[in-house]
Amino acid sequence: TDWKDRRLWVTVAPIVSITFPAAVQACLWYRYRLPYGAVVCILGLLLGEWVNR
Repeated sequence: TDWKDRRLWVTVAPIVSITFPAAVQACLWYRYRLPYGAVVCILGLLLGEWVNR
C-alpha cells in the first residue's frame, strides 16, 4: 500500500497533526521557554500548504 492511500489517512493524519506540533513545542519550551511553539508550527504548516496549492 502507498502511504498516500486514503484508507491510511484516518490513522496517519490525526497522529501527525498532534505529534509534530507537540515535538516543536517541546523543543522550543526546553530551549527558550516559549509557550507558543505549536501555534508557530501549525501556522508554518498552513503557510506551506497554501504555497503548495
